Amino acid sequence: PVRIAFIGLSDLPPDDFKGQVSASGFMVEDPLAVAKKELAEVQDKADVTVIVGYLKRGTVNKLAQQNADLDLIINADGTGITLDPMQINNTLIMYATKETKHLGELRFYADADGDIERFTVRYVELDEVIADDATLATMTKTARKEIDAVQTKMAEDEAALIAAKIAVDGLPPSSFVTSEKCAQCHKAEFDKWQKTRHAHAFKGIETRQRIYDAACVGCHSVGFKQAGFINIKATPQFANVHCESCHGAGAEHAAKPEKGKYVTPAAPASCVGCHDRDNSPDFVFEKYWPVVAHGNLKVAPAIKPTVKAKKK
Repeated sequence: PVRIAFIGLSDLPPDDFKGQVSASGFMVEDPLAVAKKELAEVQDKADVTVIVGYLKRGTVNKLAQQNADLDLIINADGTGITLDPMQINNTLIMYATKETKHLGELRFYADADGDIERFTVRYVELDEVIADDATLATMTKTARKEIDAVQTKMAEDEAALIAAKIAVDGLPPSSFVTSEKCAQCHKAEFDKWQKTRHAHAFKGIETRQRIYDAACVGCHSVGFKQAGFINIKATPQFANVHCESCHGAGAEHAAKPEKGKYVTPAAPASCVGCHDRDNSPDFVFEKYWPVVAHGNLKVAPAIKPTVKAKKK
């Protein structure tokens, strides 16, 4: 049998904490120094040495450069950018994909002495065909409840501060007016919008307990980080995907409609910012456009859809 030693490392806590013992009893130390010490301890006990890390890429490269006996590094770094497997000196380096949407599979083939002769790598997409692990699903659900409780309290505090400021200074200016304002002149388009999932988009992240997740709310609201949606407690009127999510902020047009037409033409580029491969893997522009199309708006023919349905 092949003996494999796993060493876990992280270098993401601030340098200020190095050398201090946390409330949980963990000591934060230099990962490069720790790696040398741990690798020396397992050198005669393992045929293959693996570091599993949450490390900056510079640290990963240094680990490979400084430790000739290190066989493999499996790393995640939170950047959302997945690199192809690479090799530095004797060390193979693999990166996990973002948001745990893929399962990385590494197969290595060792000779009689335990030395790696060759390897194969593949990433398996964890789509709806592959069921969730029951234990991890329970852990994830519990964690999301705890995170949601903390984020809800933060949102309530933020909403209270905003309400206090409004009481003194009045409503802050916003370039967004919501679909209800658009309906005063564009009732047919508004009626069509109300029948689409755009009009109820926020429910999707409510179901998943992600209503305070900045990575999600931008595509389920209007004007996030642009003087529009802040959070559901403070600015509920900007929840959901409104007219202005696709056509741009409308306050100026609503104030002076006599100045003429205002519209950012809808096109594939308007959609794929949110309906991308990660978040809408089954999205096909030509299929879903008729569901939301209204008025005389035309698709810009020069822009090609960049998201296609995944193959089953």
